[in-house]
Amino acid sequence: MIELSEAIPLSEAPNHYPKRRERGRMQKVSYTTVHRWAINGLAGVKLETINLPSGRYTSPDAIEAFCRAVHRAKTGNAAVSFSKNRSLRIDTDVDDDPPRIAISKAERRRVNRILGRHGLAMPEQQTG
Repeated sequence: MIELSEAIPLSEAPNHYPKRRERGRMQKVSYTTVHRWAINGLAGVKLETINLPSGRYTSPDAIEAFCRAVHRAKTGNAAVSFSKNRSLRIDTDVDDDPPRIAISKAERRRVNRILGRHGLAMPEQQTG
């Protein structure tokens, strides 16, 4: 539930998302995209909003919960967190660890290329 004291207009929500790299530049998520996530959702998850007479509102907590839920829906069980400067961190070491599988270098490059389109990266492979 969105607390009214934390509510931000949906038009300001793009400022609360991590920037993503597109065509060599860091780009902000557009208002249209955020509005689409609130209305239609992404990966079966909708951004939580409230409708007030002055417009549609969300909160930083709702944005973070949305990002976590979308990441979980798209990749399986992994935790997503934000630092204070809005940088995204993905942690695959959660309580109920998914099974780890070995993948080839070519497959790792392919996955990183796909994740890179969204400003994400696959965690470094641990040896030993």
